[in-house]
Amino acid sequence: MTQKLQTCDHEKSAPLGLVEFLHTSQAGSGRHKCVICAYEAGRSAALSETPVSGRNEACAEGESAPVEVLAALPMSQAGQGRHKCAICAYSRGFRDYVEEQALYKEDLITYSNDRDSVERPPRDLIEIKRFGHHRRLERDPSIVRQIKKSLGDSCECCGIRMEDRYGEIGSGYIEAHHLIPLSKLAEGESRPVAAGDFAALCPNCHRMIHRLEDVSNIEQLRQLLRE
Repeated sequence: MTQKLQTCDHEKSAPLGLVEFLHTSQAGSGRHKCVICAYEAGRSAALSETPVSGRNEACAEGESAPVEVLAALPMSQAGQGRHKCAICAYSRGFRDYVEEQALYKEDLITYSNDRDSVERPPRDLIEIKRFGHHRRLERDPSIVRQIKKSLGDSCECCGIRMEDRYGEIGSGYIEAHHLIPLSKLAEGESRPVAAGDFAALCPNCHRMIHRLEDVSNIEQLRQLLRE
């Protein structure tokens, strides 16, 4: 699958919907810089595996990026990226590349272990990439923060709060589950994501719902739990 991208005037690209979830920032070296270029710079840094020398700068969300890289980014006040945080965009690009490499291997194992009892056609690399992108969306901390604000930190299936079970280390912990099955998307199709597309699930329920044929059917999972 060719993932749909958004492209800036400088011919750099980032996943469609990325800019929407960046917080607003007009501070520091990343002020008014192109966040899509920042995303590409983060991926390039992860690819090179060579740390950028010099001072790092942190944003209000606790992400960081090299001042040297931020200063070199082109200016942009266009589109959804206007006044968005270039530091978060850089960090997201870096993490996406690192996770992408790890997830391809992990997901091959996941499909093998979780689906070995169901007769399915062989999955090729295109489908694995699709699942890898899905996993990155679920793990995006900006999406999780929005879910916590609207839904709280109780599992929508079993009702557990991780803090009740594990104390302080579980405080505020919840996982974001995508309710829109990717199997319903056509090859190459993508869509912007919003907090309403996700459900808050504990790790156990999140793992189990991925074993259902319909990964959006939380009520079915509740029924299984009651039985």
